[in-house]
Amino acid sequence: MIDVDHLCIRQGAFRLADISFHLPKGKFALLMGKTGCGKTTILEAVAGLRPIAAGRIRLNERDATYLSPAQRDIGYVPQDGALFRTMTVRDN
Repeated sequence: MIDVDHLCIRQGAFRLADISFHLPKGKFALLMGKTGCGKTTILEAVAGLRPIAAGRIRLNERDATYLSPAQRDIGYVPQDGALFRTMTVRDN
């Protein structure tokens, strides 16, 4: 289950405001939109890879808003295939 409630993210001049959605456990969803509209930014915030300015993120009934990425128990694979330099091939 993923709950995003009134999420606000700022990065330079780019801003997302008041983003909310609920994805029930066992369901799938997708984000669609033009290039640069914030799809990846939202996913990175849910994964804990991007700081948020306001709002809440809940994962499986647990407030994950300020948890580290490792504490969220979710996976994220970026579209560009970037790897973490501090990790082994297996860990990536």
